[in-house]
Amino acid sequence: MHSSTIINERDPSKNQYAADFERAFGRPTWFGPSDSPLFGWHHMASEPQRSVAAVICAPFGHEYMVVHRSLRKLGALMASHGFHTLRFDYHGTGDSTGLASDPGRLEAWIQSTCHAVTEVRRASRCDQVMLIGLRLGATIAALASKRCRVDGLIMLSPVINGRKYTRELVAFAGMKNVATDNSGHTVISEVVGYPLTDETKHELSKIDLSYPGSCRVNQCLLVSRADLPSSENKLAASLTADGVTTKTIEDSGFASLLTDDAYDAQVPEELWTKVASWACGTYPDFQTALPITPTAMTSKVTFVSQGQEISERVFVLHGVTAILTTAITEPDHNLPTILISNTGANHRVGNHRLCVTMARTWCALGFRVIRYDRPGTGDSLNPPGSSENDIYATSGVGALVSLMNFCEQDHGAPSFILAGLCSGAYFSYQTALLDRRAQGLLMINPLTYHWREGDSVARPERRSTYKSTRFYLAAATRPSTWRRLLRREIDFGGIASTLGSRVLQRATHQWRASLAWALRHEPSVSPIGQSFLDLEGRGVTIFMIFDAAEGGIDLMEEHMHKNAGLMRQRPLFRLEIIPGADHTFTPLWSQSHLVTMIADHLHHRFGR
Repeated sequence: MHSSTIINERDPSKNQYAADFERAFGRPTWFGPSDSPLFGWHHMASEPQRSVAAVICAPFGHEYMVVHRSLRKLGALMASHGFHTLRFDYHGTGDSTGLASDPGRLEAWIQSTCHAVTEVRRASRCDQVMLIGLRLGATIAALASKRCRVDGLIMLSPVINGRKYTRELVAFAGMKNVATDNSGHTVISEVVGYPLTDETKHELSKIDLSYPGSCRVNQCLLVSRADLPSSENKLAASLTADGVTTKTIEDSGFASLLTDDAYDAQVPEELWTKVASWACGTYPDFQTALPITPTAMTSKVTFVSQGQEISERVFVLHGVTAILTTAITEPDHNLPTILISNTGANHRVGNHRLCVTMARTWCALGFRVIRYDRPGTGDSLNPPGSSENDIYATSGVGALVSLMNFCEQDHGAPSFILAGLCSGAYFSYQTALLDRRAQGLLMINPLTYHWREGDSVARPERRSTYKSTRFYLAAATRPSTWRRLLRREIDFGGIASTLGSRVLQRATHQWRASLAWALRHEPSVSPIGQSFLDLEGRGVTIFMIFDAAEGGIDLMEEHMHKNAGLMRQRPLFRLEIIPGADHTFTPLWSQSHLVTMIADHLHHRFGR
């Protein structure tokens, strides 16, 4: 079941890509129970190595997505100071196994942390371990310290009172009543696309770290937000009363770290320096270096997901991190391999863990599915001379072609379905134009088809993106819209300018079409419209999916006419518009609907 970590399919010690990659990201590995493995990254300590190892505990839900890059930077920084450091995904989160709606979530997160402690202790051969937790991750770390032997604890803006925290979640995003998820577990709430069961809310509400005995460590660094009121002083007093040597500081870096979108999140360099400085001062001792070999890591695991036994294999190809998901039953070698690009600055698990759900669902149909991070995003290196989080960097096409080449050599992939949401859809489209191995194209909420440096769509994932014309026309009939307008809650000027531009573009298109009809010429087709005709004529199955409020609908209609009239009669083209889904398919019902609808499409178009 286990095999060594794959870095460019060659010996890591002889490959510069591997060396650069490991310094920045560490080595990917699976660990924990064989029937429910966890996924993590081991940042190897630089020389000299400290006698203490570290485990980084991530926050919950949306916060987990936006801080991913910053926690990766923290792991690399700690390793550069001599600390073996493991960052990981709890059970039911990220790339780890399990579902977010499984029962016993809090207990599973605590147990996951204990497994991480065991793993970093085994891999680093350090007896002492400290936990570094952010927000709910700090709380989970404190609770885990009572289960597994931990010496130190760094708590970054911790959730001290669970009841207050659940109220904050309600205030932040609102809770929507739903029925049950695909696993049959009762889920009555969702928080920005992440399920939160009654059981989990109840367990969280019982947490109050300010009471004595809330954790069991010797040393603690407690970091509070300088920009918000907090109750860290009471927690510090409780820790001190328990005999914990505690240092409390404030920092202003949390506001720029915990943003709405991963693209806008800033790495809190000053805060991370404070964390590393405290760790170095608290644990000054070094140990004799005990080198870790690649065979100490696990790159491939098998497990059961939603009743299906599957295999997942992580590999790094030219600095690009990818995870290949296949069913244990022999996949159909004649089926295309599906490649899912990450969205914007979010890493490969996808918003609300959507890409993980897609991969593990579609492999049951016999497809091999790869989810990956484009260069400079997630856990992939940015090419020389480029910057991180350049979400439309041209290297995205080259990375996708390289993955196709790898799949062709690795398992004889004859063809591919290129899939993605927003910027992921853009790169899928651009690559399909260039590479004839693309047999299918799945584009979810694309906002552009041609991008150049400086274009206004460089950051389409931002919430300020204008919605579709049909959305505004429908909204204009609702009294609530006019009340919001009077309260100046609506960007009337920006909306009016956008709609005016769209009207002008459509009028120009209609004028050209009328002129062509009068002169008995064929109606003009834009280069982008022609490219879709060419792709379909080449035998590429095209499936486009939009939320009904998406501004990308207007752009699509500009090139393909109203309701994609240019393409609708083409046998290999399909368009679906889903009301109420939003740009990243946040509502739980829309996620389930999307994954199932695409699975049915794949089965109908490509299935046995």
